[in-house]
Amino acid sequence: DSHFINVRLNNGARLFWAPPASTVCYPSMYDGLYCKIKAGLTLRTGSDAYIINKPVIPTKDSYIFMETDIDAGICCDFFYFDAISSGRIAHNERWMFSNFRNRFELKIEGKTVYKENWSFGKKSVPAGNSGFSGMNGLVTVMATKKHFDLLDQIFSLLKDSGAYCSKGLIDKNIKILKALDEKGILTDLSIKKTDSNIRNLYSSV
Repeated sequence: DSHFINVRLNNGARLFWAPPASTVCYPSMYDGLYCKIKAGLTLRTGSDAYIINKPVIPTKDSYIFMETDIDAGICCDFFYFDAISSGRIAHNERWMFSNFRNRFELKIEGKTVYKENWSFGKKSVPAGNSGFSGMNGLVTVMATKKHFDLLDQIFSLLKDSGAYCSKGLIDKNIKILKALDEKGILTDLSIKKTDSNIRNLYSSV
């Protein structure tokens, strides 16, 4: 199955998107077929969007491909959040999904300023590793400066829960992604950054 959301906000419009529960991905009857989750957001001048996606919970042997495209105009703001869980403890499925692929692209006025691709799964995570160095999930957040306060509140809650948090400007987190790639945790890493003056903050947990 696939799940696609495409939203366009015209001048001055506001959006708050926060669906309840979670998205559980099961293996396909056709081996290697990916469950596709795609979100597209287009913002025009003066618009503002909060996108807080449901966490993705992959089950054993599942394949997931998540794509996110944001095209922001001048003088608009957004807060974007998505998360992938390690899986379900009761069913012994923590980090037992076959593969998770992620593609994220940010455009300003139609021009790509940042793009990343990576994947991980059973090939990079030891089978049956219920802890995976204590990591229960991976959270990706990107926000414009207007919403930094909300970002700080979320990271405060995550720290209170005992989660390891890393927050910083895009350049810092590019280094983190590359470090995970060097350790073999992430695979197929590809990063493209074309604008040195990106005003957005990218965070990983």
